[in-house]
Amino acid sequence: MKLTRTVFLTVAVLSSLATASLARAEFYIGAQGGVTVPNKLSNVEGIDHDAGLKTSDLKLATSGLYGAKAGYFFRRFPWLGVEGDFYVSTPHLEQQPVTQRISNPITGQSIQVQNVQPGGHLHVYTAAVNIVVRYPGKRFQPYVGVGPGIAWARMSNLPTASSPSASASDSSPMLNVIVGGRFFLMKHLALFAEYKYNRSTFDFGNNVQFKGDYSANNFVGGIALHF
Repeated sequence: MKLTRTVFLTVAVLSSLATASLARAEFYIGAQGGVTVPNKLSNVEGIDHDAGLKTSDLKLATSGLYGAKAGYFFRRFPWLGVEGDFYVSTPHLEQQPVTQRISNPITGQSIQVQNVQPGGHLHVYTAAVNIVVRYPGKRFQPYVGVGPGIAWARMSNLPTASSPSASASDSSPMLNVIVGGRFFLMKHLALFAEYKYNRSTFDFGNNVQFKGDYSANNFVGGIALHF
């Protein structure tokens, strides 16, 4: 009986604290869309049976972006918030001439060749949790944020020596940085625009067999409900 009362009291206190915390919070949800302008895929290297192969940076295509976000700002600290951010882009790999350096793991010698890199489809799904700091104005609120994320990338329809349509996927940690501002049309309705920068390293196995550093500049706009 004593244990039951203790558990009940603990749950009641935690519930009261959670309710009070939520009461002090300003929640929001939003839809977003925009454009992804990727940098070149850099530090490209072969893996597994392609180990020792290094390729010049690979150009990726500009693509559309869409997604959603949700978060809250604390009433006690109205300048501080936490935000969940999710978005999808398709910065496909373009067909392009490349320079490749092939090293012999036994002799240590290397040769350099000119080649053509075939194009392939690249889908990048980003989920991040950002710490956001804002100026809590009534109409206009500039803000900045940064946080860790997970990027799930899938390369497909890539012609290789082992397959006419190779595909592979990878999940990697990602850095997400945002700078933006929101303008309130009404008390609970706001438009926002922001720049997002993200960076990760993709390691494609299977029959794609290369890895590289990915980074992108994302220009986004959207609408959010605050309540």
